[in-house]
Amino acid sequence: MRRVDLTRWWLPGLGLLMACGAWAQPACERYELLAPRRGSQISDRQPELHWNGDPNASYRLQVAVILPEGRVLESVDTVVTGTKWRPVAPVSVVTAVFKVLVSRHCPTMSIQDLNAQGPYFIVESADQCALRPRSVQQHGNALQWHSSGNVDRFVVQIFSVVQSADGGALTRRINGYEVAGTSWTLPVELQMDMRREAAVPSAWLASVQARCGTMLSQPQAIKLHAGP
Repeated sequence: MRRVDLTRWWLPGLGLLMACGAWAQPACERYELLAPRRGSQISDRQPELHWNGDPNASYRLQVAVILPEGRVLESVDTVVTGTKWRPVAPVSVVTAVFKVLVSRHCPTMSIQDLNAQGPYFIVESADQCALRPRSVQQHGNALQWHSSGNVDRFVVQIFSVVQSADGGALTRRINGYEVAGTSWTLPVELQMDMRREAAVPSAWLASVQARCGTMLSQPQAIKLHAGP
């Protein structure tokens, strides 16, 4: 009886199966952002990313936020269903570079691939972190001011300026407050102190600054008046 060499059959068959399996794997797909555009400079510290694709599909999103000196401030590697994504909070600095990779079926894509990318877009919002010139005003027992929409919070500081015996001035910081909106009512205890010391040769000053992440704007100061 003639002996049949099975390796002549199963080795080519195994190679064919492996080739078919490799052929069946979806091709790696990468997507360009529709917004912000590559190479653009924006002032929004919490930008919404948009890319072209199937809004019902899932995509792998890799983001790195880079400081000007090259240090990574934040990094994201997540799966997003749909074609848009926004950071959960504004970046905590006013100048940063975003590197972005949006892909499907690219399991071997790593942090090294993201780091190898050039800057996709730049966030530059230093000019947006400011109060409008001479906008701080006192209305009764409240302060009001105006600013750009890029501000996280405001810092209000209260100072007392008292004339010394030698004719100089002594400035003392009374307190500081974090304020969410563009108006602030003077605390009752501060109002009482101002009325009580109205007869003393002194002045009360308020300083207001915009806070954008870790950055503070130039202060605007106003002389306070005690209410009735």
